Amino acid sequence: MDADLFGGLESMGLKDLTEDLDVYEEEPEKKVIKAPEVKKVTKEKKVTEADLVFDKTFTCPVCNEKFKSKMMRAGKAKSIGADIDLRPRYEVVDAMKYDILA
Repeated sequence: MDADLFGGLESMGLKDLTEDLDVYEEEPEKKVIKAPEVKKVTKEKKVTEADLVFDKTFTCPVCNEKFKSKMMRAGKAKSIGADIDLRPRYEVVDAMKYDILA
């Protein structure tokens, strides 16, 4: 049955494939060499509230004056959950201080 499995491939230029081919041959086990463990010394920078806040320019809809207000970088702040009233809680910053103009 093994000979018929690849029969007819000679016409496609695969003559060497059909000669002495063992389809069910097991691959030899490869030796795995483990690299020595290297301990990385990293200094974790403490994230402060100033790192998570930026100035954004707004235009007043009444008087058309431009003014700046602080906004929170929501993607940078790490969420730690929500209160019972669904108020979001973040690790370092209080989002309620910066969510007035949103």
